[in-house]
This record gives sequence, C-alpha cells and structure tokens, in this order.
Amino acid sequence: MLYLLCVITFGFVILNFKLNKKDWMAPAVIFSAVFFLYTFGCVIEKNAYDIVFIPMTVFVISAGIAVFTLISGSIERSVGETVVVRNPKSIEFHDVYVVLLIIAQLLSIMFFIKYLGNLADASSAVSGETYTGLGAKIELYDTMTKFWQDTYTQLAVPIPMVYRLTNPLCGAAEYLLLYIGVYNFTVNKKIKPLYLISIGLWIVRIVINGSRSPILRIITFAFCLLYVFYMRQGKQWRLNGKLIGIMATSAAVLCVLMIVLLFAMGRGEKGFDLFGYIFTYFGAPVVNLDTFLRSNNITFFHGVSDVPIFAAHIFRGLYVYIDKIFGTNLFPIAEIDFFTFSRNGIEIGNVYTMFYKIIYDLGVSGVILMTGIMSLYYSLTYKRIRMKISPHPIDFRLFIYAYLFNDLIMSAFSNRYYETVFDAPFIKFVPVAFILDKVIIEYHVPERILKCFADKIKEKKIVRK
Repeated sequence: MLYLLCVITFGFVILNFKLNKKDWMAPAVIFSAVFFLYTFGCVIEKNAYDIVFIPMTVFVISAGIAVFTLISGSIERSVGETVVVRNPKSIEFHDVYVVLLIIAQLLSIMFFIKYLGNLADASSAVSGETYTGLGAKIELYDTMTKFWQDTYTQLAVPIPMVYRLTNPLCGAAEYLLLYIGVYNFTVNKKIKPLYLISIGLWIVRIVINGSRSPILRIITFAFCLLYVFYMRQGKQWRLNGKLIGIMATSAAVLCVLMIVLLFAMGRGEKGFDLFGYIFTYFGAPVVNLDTFLRSNNITFFHGVSDVPIFAAHIFRGLYVYIDKIFGTNLFPIAEIDFFTFSRNGIEIGNVYTMFYKIIYDLGVSGVILMTGIMSLYYSLTYKRIRMKISPHPIDFRLFIYAYLFNDLIMSAFSNRYYETVFDAPFIKFVPVAFILDKVIIEYHVPERILKCFADKIKEKKIVRK
C-alpha cells in the first residue's frame, strides 16, 4: 500500500503539471507534490520505522488530492492568458517609516525578553527550577504555551503593554515591507540596507518567541511574490535541472538553519538524531495519519469527535478566540495533537497531515468538503492574481495569498490552512495590514496631514505680514 500511494501521488503531480500548462507553482501541483514528497520519505524510511499503510490511508489521501485536482482543473480550463506588464514602476515608501518600524521592533524585542525573565522567575518560585540564559527562558515559554497551558494560565504573568501594542503592528508592517522590498527588487534589482536590518530584527522577534515555522512563512511569502511578479513581467521560471538544484540546495541550507535555531532556542538534545529529526517533519505525519485511521472506527459521515459543535477541532482556534473575547467557556474543546509512535515503538511527533482533524470531526466526507473549499480558495485566487493586476500599490489579494501559500505547502504536515485562517493572530493580522496599507502606503495620510499643517502655518505667516 505504501508503494501504491507513492505511485498515485506521483501520478497526480504529473497530471496536475499537465493540466496547469506546466506551471509548477499552481496550487494543485504544489498540493499533490508535497504529499508525494512525504510519501516518498516514508518509502525511504520504511524499514527504520516499520511503515505499513492500510487501504483507508491510501483512499483518504488519494481522495483529497483528487478533489483538489478536480476543482483546480475546472477553474484552470476557464483561464486565459496571463497579464504581462513589461515596465512596472517601483513602490514608493519613505525610509522614515522603515526607521519607525525598526524602533518598534527593538521595543518589541526588549519588552518580550523582559517578559520571558518575569515568566521564568514566576515559574522558578513555584517549581524551584532555575532557568539560566535566554535559550532556557525561550524553551520554557515555548513549552508552557504548547503543552503546559494550564500552568501558564495559572502563573498569570502580565504581558507588557508595549509588547502587546507593538507586536501586531510590527507583524503586519513587516510583511508589508517585505512585499515592497520584493516587488522593488524585481523592478530595479536593489534592496535597501534598512530593509535588511528590519528583516533581521523580524527574525530575532520570531526566535525569541520560541518558534521557527514563521521563518519558513517569510521565505515562502517572498518566494511566491517573486514568482508572481516575474510572471507578470513575462519572465516565468521554467522547471529544469538548474532550478531543481537551486531549490534542493536552498532546502538543505534551510534545514541546517532550522537545526541551528533548535539548539539556539534551548530545544536541542544530546544524541541528536539528524535523520530521525528530518523524518519527523518530512514523512512522519503520513504515518501518524495511518496510525489514527487504523486505531479508530471511521465511517463516511462519522469521525471520532463527540463535541456537539460543528467542526470543533478544525475551527478550534476560532472557537477559543470567541471564548477569550467574551470571557466565556462555551467551547471547551481539548487539543488532540497527541505524540504518536511508529509500529516499532519510535516516537515520531504529534502532527498527522491536514486530513486528521477533518476526519476526526466530520468523517471521510469531511475530506471532500474541506479539501474542496481549500482548493476553491487557492485555485480561484491564483487565477485572479494571474489574470488581473490590482491598480493599488499593494495587491492585497496577492498579499494574503502569498501569506497563506505556506499553509498550502504544509498540507501534508498539519491542518495549517484552517488553523491559520480561523486563528486569532490571522484575524488580527488582516485588518491591521489592510489599514496600514491604505493609510501609509496608498494614500500617504501622514504626509498629507503634515502638508496640511505646513500649509496652514504658511498661511498664518502671510496674514501676519
């Protein structure tokens, strides 16, 4: 069954590549390719982890890719030629705003480090353990927010107001700045040093929060924008040996970087297993899905969840956010990402591909429904950003698509798309980014206000004379 699934997923990659006119960045190609890569990873580690798939696993993954392919193919058939703009102009963005962002980033970093210290002190007072060094404090925060949430809540260490204000503003402004930087690079092949400083501080902000996945989102965001901007200029990247080599090398460098950051955050262990670590991220989720399916009585319309709330675990982030806003406990939904072991007893993580929570809540029918909705968004949006270029400096459709492009790539890893779209950070991110875009980048409201004051001062001086 494992080899059959590998052949099926590879077949879908070839099919989608042809249906999308050899556009290897088309959503259906990416979606099927990531499942093929994860399945191929299972083939490589078959003996090490005693990997054997049941027919249901093959059916679920094949059905999900088939639904994505069907919807994407239907949309692609109605697509005309891509709009090409030969002489695009760079986006004007004053360096003063970049300096202000850098100041806000520094404040965010300083006050969050202070908060990490306060959290470590509060935890030490209860447990008696000491946390020496920033890495240990980052690890404590990461562990508490992911696995010891009750303890984290009980400690009730207040988050500094400065951080609470600067964090969402920085998050939105950083992505807008990256969008401008990437776009202007495709126009004039230049990157301002201030932009690089801000991006560096952005990565520092991510690292001290104990997470590395946002760094991957930055990379995929920029890569997606580069591809689309060049495509709009008639410079589409063709998939060839050279490009595959560049991407493979970049992936290897990124993997090394992630491992280095793992130790920098205090999460590295003695006797670190490199191949085991790689498999946990590139293969294990499919094995975990198989374990879940073989251990539960799943039907077409019935999953495992007994919570009387629609798609409780798929939309858990949204329900938790609603409870937080209104101070209620209407949606007591427990986390279900439990650590799992392979058939021969090796721990292989707590992620199960995007299909796990969908099947857990809705049964196999949910695979058709939720994958279909996801395919509709990615395929239709990709069509629109190819066909019609926004007249605004920031094409907000492309901005959001590039942000969510990471979640398409991570479909074989976890339920990232629905976890992102219906989670509090994204719900805050979109309006903040939209307002900053309109107020600062498109309509230059601060400059207009300053100009208005300057004009009034000049008028008063003229009247006095």
